[in-house]
Amino acid sequence: MIKVELLKKENEDQLTDFINRSEKVLVQQSLEWRDAILDMGTDEAMYLIAKNSKNEVIGYMPAFFYQNELGNIIQSSPYPASYGGIVSNFDGIAREKIFQAIIFELLKIAKDKKCILVSIFTPPFRENDYELYKKYLSPTYEKEKIYQYIRLVGSSLNEFNARLGRDIKRSIKKAEKYSFEIQHSIDEKEMIEWYNESLTERMNAVGGYTLPIEWCLSLLKNVIKKGKGEFFLIKKDKKIIGGGVFVYNNYVIDDYFSTAKTEFLKTGANSYLLYHTIVNAFKRGIKYFNWQSSPENSKGVYNYKSRWGSLEGKNWYLVKVIEDINHLLKLPLEELKEAYKWHFIFPFEIIINR
Repeated sequence: MIKVELLKKENEDQLTDFINRSEKVLVQQSLEWRDAILDMGTDEAMYLIAKNSKNEVIGYMPAFFYQNELGNIIQSSPYPASYGGIVSNFDGIAREKIFQAIIFELLKIAKDKKCILVSIFTPPFRENDYELYKKYLSPTYEKEKIYQYIRLVGSSLNEFNARLGRDIKRSIKKAEKYSFEIQHSIDEKEMIEWYNESLTERMNAVGGYTLPIEWCLSLLKNVIKKGKGEFFLIKKDKKIIGGGVFVYNNYVIDDYFSTAKTEFLKTGANSYLLYHTIVNAFKRGIKYFNWQSSPENSKGVYNYKSRWGSLEGKNWYLVKVIEDINHLLKLPLEELKEAYKWHFIFPFEIIINR
């Protein structure tokens, strides 16, 4: 018999032990990631823990409750690339029963908390679970995402180098001539300087969104300083000209965000940083480098990642509507985005295509 309960403080060590023994856990499914979100002060964490008759953890799923006057929601996690989904070491019938039990309890909690919808952002490298989510969540809406990744496991660094595109090799070689320094940092002041002078400058140049500095600092405090990520800086003559945040657990490292100042793009600085990070991942025994998904309107970014010898995978946003959401569908898109800022509610194509 499987029982599902919400994680309590006194049971965190038991869950941590399960996570440490599990091969395929993402940092976004960790308690460190949970703490980073809780520090933002907007969401209530709800980790659903599945246990067997011996009171042993056999699976779990991270989720967050967000209260809003337009309608409460439960989602895998706020902020971009915050994967969720169910973690279990079982396969076959046992795995299916764990999925069924956790999703049943998730929907029950959502109704008790008067949520209008529930969404799950399924994790990468677990495409075979898609049918289980479909069967037991019965999503109202779904959105397929394509992510790119580099397979490190079963490959040597020399083999990886051989797969690099010519332009990537040239870019790395060019950067070496500039004597850039790659430095690991846990300094808040350096993160703020990088954020203001590099990340924000570059995002403004390309018309992209910039994550709140508070979120970056929370990742530094709760994830990077706890050994679940790296904050690397690119320096030229001791001045910060770029950098990136890379997060990882025991088998995947994510390029969460990385960039160099626009004026240094042609020097190959960002490629140099990425190459350094991948070499570092090889040394750590990490199995995959996850680029995450590319902006849907940016073939250039997609093609750039492809030239690193990248492969493709699929994951999904799955949305189960519980109460009527017609009032949301009638709102202007920008107003809706602002109301649920950094939270996923449903694919916005639903409104755009009305």
